[in-house]
Order: sequence, then structure tokens, then C-alpha cells
Amino acid sequence: FFGLPTQATSNQLLGRFREVLERMFTGTIDLQLLHGGSKQSAELTRMNEAADAIRPDGLEGDLGEDLLPGVVVADSWFSGKRGLLSVFGVGTIDQALLSILPVHHSFVRLFGLSDKVVILDEVHSYDAYTFALIERLCAHLGACGSSVIILSATLPAERTRALIAAFVEGIKGTKGGPDLGLALYPRMTVAAVSGDGGSEHLETSDAGRRKIELRWCADPLAPGPMSALSDPVDELIAGARAGGQVAYVANTVRRAQAIYRAIRERDASVPLALFHARFILADRLAIEGRVVERYGEHGDRSIGSILVATQVIEQSLDLDFDLLASDLAPVELLIQRAGRLGRFRTHDPGRPAELRVATLLVAVGADDESSLPILDPGARLIYGAHVLDRTVAALRTLGARPGSPAGGLSLALPEDVSALVEEVDATDGPPAGACEALRVRWATGAVERTRSIEVAERAAGAQRLSMPSAERTVDLAEEFRGALDDTGMAVLTRLGAPSIVVAILDGTGLVPTVEGMVVRLDAKRALSRDVAQAIARHSLAIPGPAPGRRTSGLAVVLLKSDIPAAFTQTSGLTRTHVLLVEADGSLRLRDGTPAAGARLDTELGLVEER
Repeated sequence: FFGLPTQATSNQLLGRFREVLERMFTGTIDLQLLHGGSKQSAELTRMNEAADAIRPDGLEGDLGEDLLPGVVVADSWFSGKRGLLSVFGVGTIDQALLSILPVHHSFVRLFGLSDKVVILDEVHSYDAYTFALIERLCAHLGACGSSVIILSATLPAERTRALIAAFVEGIKGTKGGPDLGLALYPRMTVAAVSGDGGSEHLETSDAGRRKIELRWCADPLAPGPMSALSDPVDELIAGARAGGQVAYVANTVRRAQAIYRAIRERDASVPLALFHARFILADRLAIEGRVVERYGEHGDRSIGSILVATQVIEQSLDLDFDLLASDLAPVELLIQRAGRLGRFRTHDPGRPAELRVATLLVAVGADDESSLPILDPGARLIYGAHVLDRTVAALRTLGARPGSPAGGLSLALPEDVSALVEEVDATDGPPAGACEALRVRWATGAVERTRSIEVAERAAGAQRLSMPSAERTVDLAEEFRGALDDTGMAVLTRLGAPSIVVAILDGTGLVPTVEGMVVRLDAKRALSRDVAQAIARHSLAIPGPAPGRRTSGLAVVLLKSDIPAAFTQTSGLTRTHVLLVEADGSLRLRDGTPAAGARLDTELGLVEER
């Protein structure tokens, strides 16, 4: 099972995984795509149909029979909680984490993962809560005889050791794992049942080495000139006009939409696209396909263009840009974003002369080395001010070394990765010469960060399965008494408010429709499969209420509305709310109540006006 951070990365990996299996095996091989939106995957649908064609009677028949050489299918029996029982699977890491969370039939998932090779990618990208769940998952996988492969380019040493200790404790049933010294990055570190293992430095080929020039830039949404820093909007437009493929990565959907509008207002002629998670699913999948097609290894680079996106392009997607601008983010995520620059050497001959030096612009809004970095509220909420301040301090230190370019710094990948990550992870006091405002924010932020980690780890401890033990057998029935079904909102694989899922149906006629089909919302029976799938394709998720975060007006309105009777009877829709969209994009509830100023825009996706 290959566990990834997002549905988008899972979708892209499915095709690559299928091609590998076709080369490795003969006969029919089952491969499942496992995440909340998997039923909308056209590739998975084709694989379902291939399974039905080979074995029309469902499970009656021998899937392993060598009927055809190297045919990869997806038997529809392996759906929902049974997905991990398939021999091969790719999906979001949440599907594996549910095996150690209090949901019905969690043991089926854990049984499905037992004795498998479980690959967890981009593990650095998770917060303290989810990481604590991953630790416990590693312990139980060790106890179940599974092998675990952890992939990360930017995982701090402390977290690496924590995962190894949990896995070994799961195998032994007692505390006390190996004290492995970690080799110079890039490295491979191994802990084995036999007690063998160690950490080995891996040499990087010339093709894997990159020099990235990093420069600070102004916030593109600042109301006026804040400093002498460059305007990233102007630089992106100039890069696209020169024939380059350029992008901006924003930390929130709202900022991505605003930056997209700012670019469009300044130059309506440059090819421009927007990619984030708040499009209806059908549109999001279509946009994802176009993004991979244009910016992937075999993309058409004959015309310069700009992509504005959120973290959906941050990692795992194989995209290649000539110039990248980014909101300020933790250093490990900035490194991941920088990894989208100059990704394919086959593109080098065609890169514009002005963009031959791979450049990452970071919106920090402060050009004085001792001044206070300007943080947008969204970044503070998502990542915490302290981690962002520590990131800026570490990068400024790197920029002060001999040979750094004027006005910026040179980032060597992979040589600088480990040092930067460890410095941000270990830094204590504020940088020398910091202004008083930064010193005060640093001290406050350090306390807040420690407290938030403690809260996250306690929350994870209250949810997850107990550690496997040599002295006792874990009683799943007792531990998960009162367990919820998979859609239970109290069961979280990520810390924060559960998302609110909403279907957006056509409300221009006398009755709601979706893709031309009438939707009988008040029916006392389940909707047909075709209608239910169409509704899922026209759904999206918005953040629910959470402590310390302003709840949007749309979320408040939706939580006060009733879920349609027909949805409560239809699998996959039991927690889905409804909005009706008018011809002008405005949204309303079924009773005609306006949806708090929200609208559905063909270019921007769901827009929530404050």
C-alpha cells in the first residue's frame, strides 16, 4: 500500500503504479485507488470495468489465473473498508490511519495492512497530531509483520528516530529501540527485525543536484509599497512573456484567488490558470489533468504561462517550472516547492535565457535582515508564527555565507536540505540583532508552539489504538467501544475541524438537477447510482468551525441546514449538505436563503466574500 498526502498525488501515482505492475507480473493483478473521491477517477472506473469483463460473476472465479499477460484491474468488491484487503493499493495516508482509529471495522484495515509493504510518502508534511498517529501506525505495522518504507526529503532527525523507535517497539513489544546514528543527508536508514540496520549516506548524481537562487519579494496583495523588494506579480508576468512556465504557490485558497485576480487585472493576455481544492470535484480533476499535461515532463512548453495554486502542487506531483514565487512557509515546505524548479533536465535547452537560473521568490515583505517578517493571517493559522520566524532566520543565516548572490541566497539541493531543516527544528533564541518586535513575537510564539504540540499529541493519544505489547493482547472491542462509522465527524486523521461537504446542484429550474438528471431531495429512498455519482462529482469541502479560527458565514449557514432525506438514505452522501446555484453563480439553500454571499465562479471556484 502506497500512502500519500492528497487525493491529487494518489490519482497521479495510480497510473504509474499500474504500469509498473504490468511489467512485473503476468496474469491479472488487482490494484485499488483508496481515498474519499476515488469513485470519480476515470482510470479506476476503467479498471473496475476490466475486472467485470474478466470475471463477470464478481468474486466467483480465479483472479490469479493467467488469462492475460500483465492486466491490472480493480475488482469492485474491494471498496470502502475492504480496500486494503487487495494485494496492491494506492491512496491517501488517511486510509491506513483509520486502522488505528476508533471506526467500525478498523481491524479489517489493520488486517489488510498486515504482512504488506507499506510505503508512506512525504511524511514531513504532517502536523504533530497526524505524525503522532503515524508513529502508532508504525508500531502496529511492526507488530503485524509489515515492512514500512518512509519517504521524505526533509524529515528532521528527531522525527526520524521517533518513527524507528515506534516500529521497533511494535516488533519487540517493549521499549528500547536501536540508537542509530544518522548519516549525512541524503541517506537511507534501516531498522530490521534481526537487529541489523544502520544509516548510510547516498551519493547524488549530477542530474539530481540543483542550485536554486532564493530571493525575498513583497507580498503581492499588500495595499501599497512596503519595501524595496520586487513585486512577484511583475516578475511572473515578465517570465511568462519571455516564454517561461512560472507559478505562484499560495498558502490559502482565498489568497490564491486574489493573486489570480491581481495577475489577470495587470495583464489579461498572458495564459493563466488557477488550481486549488475548492472547485467542485469534476472541475478539480479536469484542472489537475490540464496542469499535469502542461507542466509535466512531456508538457507543451511552446508558450509561456502562469499557474496560481495552493499546496496541491507542493509535493509528489511531477511538475516543472522555470520561475516560482511562494508565500512564506516552513523551510521544509519551501524546499519542497523549490523542487518544482528545473525538475526535468530535458527541458533545459528550451528554457528562456532570462530564466536559466532556477529562482524561488519568497513573499516575506521585509528586506531588512533584522526586521519583523510580515505574516499573512492564513499562514499564521496553518503553520504558526514561530515556525515561520525560525524559517526566515535560518534562511537569512544561509544568505550571509560567502558566495551568496546579492539580495538573496543560493540554495544547493540536496546539500543544504538537512542543515536548514535541523536548524529550524533546533533553533532556540531569536537571531542576533533582531528588532524588539521580533524578540517579543519570538518568545510568545515559542510558548504557543510548545503548547500546540502538547495539545495535538494529547488529542492523538485520546483517539489512537494502544501500543502493541508483549505482556497483553489488545482488546479492540474494549478500546473502540462506541466506535463510529467511517464518516463519523469525531474521527479525525488530521487535527482541526471536520470539513463540511456540500453538493452544488443546478437550481435554475423548477426542481434541482445535476448533469441534466432530476434530484428528488425529499425522497425517502436512496438515489440511483448514476445520480449519486453525479452529485459526488459536483461536491466540494469547506473548513468547518475550529478553535482560534474565524468560522465562515457559509459554514455557519450550512451547519444550520438539514441534510436532504434522500441523501441520508444514500451511501456516500449521508453527511453531504446542498446548495443550489443560479445562472449568475450565486448560491442559496433549498428554502431560498442566500448562502452568506458565497458564489460559484467558473474561473475561481467557490468564492466566499467577507
